[in-house]
Order: sequence, then structure tokens, then C-alpha cells
Amino acid sequence: LALTLLATGVSVGSVSNRKLFEALNAHKTNLLLSPPSLPALLMAGISIASKEWLYRITRVVGERLNSQVVIANAWHHRSDAYSSVLALLSIALAIAFPQFLWADAAAGLLVAGMICMTGIEILDESVKQLTDTNNHELVQRVKSLISNKRTNAPIDRDVISIDNIKARQVGSAAYVDISVTTPNHLSSSANKAVEERIKNTIMEQEPNVVNANIRASGPDVSCPLLTHTSSEYAEEHPVTDVEEETRQLLLLDPNVEKVTGVTVYVHDTYLVDVDANVRLCTLQLSHNDKFKEPTPSSSSSSSKDDSTTTATTTPPPAISSMTIET
Repeated sequence: LALTLLATGVSVGSVSNRKLFEALNAHKTNLLLSPPSLPALLMAGISIASKEWLYRITRVVGERLNSQVVIANAWHHRSDAYSSVLALLSIALAIAFPQFLWADAAAGLLVAGMICMTGIEILDESVKQLTDTNNHELVQRVKSLISNKRTNAPIDRDVISIDNIKARQVGSAAYVDISVTTPNHLSSSANKAVEERIKNTIMEQEPNVVNANIRASGPDVSCPLLTHTSSEYAEEHPVTDVEEETRQLLLLDPNVEKVTGVTVYVHDTYLVDVDANVRLCTLQLSHNDKFKEPTPSSSSSSSKDDSTTTATTTPPPAISSMTIET
């Protein structure tokens, strides 16, 4: 459509330019030029009314469907209406004053320029969509949904800052990518909840957004080149293996009956934090009973009057800290 408008503008401009030179040089070449007739004036008036009506209807439909092609077609009708206004004025001037026949050709050049400008605008918008150019208008609307307009601070209290917002238009659909920073102590499930809240807010307020990709992460992100002190261990010990090794170490303690849960939090590319829940064996002790010496890998303590029992184990080399709840 844009290329068609450009070709039409160039064609109209070429013809109008030729007629303008003919009108300006008519007295030199003795060329007789007839002024426009009244039917031409009438058709120009009808064209103005019909094209403006088509523009309004087509634009409403295009905005409802969020279709750039339909909106571009609406602006095509509007440019036709503007060109018809110029044509009406130039025809009326040429009929009233035959010596101003060149005004019709001059108006044709202006109309050609307007048609070319409309084609360039439509072409620019189409190229932006094809190249996934960032939609700055949509970015500002999304930013206003998830941040305070006065302070630019995130509305969600679990979000420290909004790092990046990208939005691209694909036809009538839009896609949004957002990166936010959350507190370092939030777990992966808490970050997932933050992502879902932000996504639901955007999808509810922006019906044209078909997908919102939200990434929530803590600020403490270490460079792998600085923290990857033992690449062989990291490659050979994934999180599942750390969980299994922790369970085996805890079960080595004779006072541990069962390991009910192990949660591994990745601290960086090498060190991890481990939380474990264990169930201890029931001990029947008198006041004179004494505990056995704890093994090098575990220790335990208990009291007849105190029902709380704690157990500690020596963590594997890759574990920076371990918390055990019994």
C-alpha cells in the first residue's frame, strides 16, 4: 500500500508538473487551454464528503482491530479528502479567473506531495514492524502500569527496580519483555509470583498484548569468570546431586530417622545454601543417661525436659551454609 501511494504521488506530480509548464508558457507557444467545467467542481465537492466519511469509518474499525493496514487505508482516504479540497479550490479559481489556469496544475503538485508523504509514513510504520523496532508508545503505557507516575518507583513492593522494558508490534498483536530486580532473599517461587502479578496487570490493561515475558531476579548476580573457581565440580554436581548428597550425609547420623525435605538455593556459580528438615529417632533416656560421642560428620543433643533436638552436619565442599530444622 505504501509503495502504491508513492507511485501514485510520483505519477500525479509528473503530470501536474508538465501541465504547469504548459500553462505558464501558453502565451509564448499560443497554446489554447480550456478552463475546467462545473461538473469537475461538483465531483471535487462530492469527493471531499465521501472520502472524509470513509476515513472516519475505516479509522474506527482499524483502531478497534489494532490493524495498521486498516489504519493506513483510513489515512489514504484522508489524504484523498485533502487533495480534493485543493482540487476544489484550484478548479473554482480557474473557472472564476481563466488567467489562473496554472493554479490547477500547482494544486496537483501539492496533492502529489501529500500523497507521497502519506506513503512514506505508512512505509516507515511497516518497516518498524518488520524489523521488530521497539514500540516507544507501548513502552510508556506499560511503564505507567507497573510504576508510580510521580516517583517512577515500582508499584509492586517486591520489586526494587524496573531494569528494562521492550515492546514490539506484530500486526495487530504486541509482545512485551520486562526485566525487574527483586530482593536477594526472595526464593524462586516468590520471584515467579512477582512475574505472574506483573504479567496479569499488563494483560488485563493492554488487550492487544498477546504475551508478556517477565523476568524477576535478585541484584546479586556474580560474574561466572570470577566465581567459577571449580568448573569440574560445578559440571559434575548439579542441584539434584547436591540434594542427594545432603540426604546421604544426614542419614549417616544414627539419630536421624528420616530426611523429610532438602531445599538447595544457588548462591552463585559454585556455592549453594541448603535448608534441610529431618525427623529424629525417639530416644528413651533417664537423667543419668549420656549421649554417645558424635561422629565426625554429625552431632546430636537431647534432654528429657526439652523436646527440641538439633542436629548439625558437615556440609559438602560446594555448600556455603546449611540450615537444618527438626
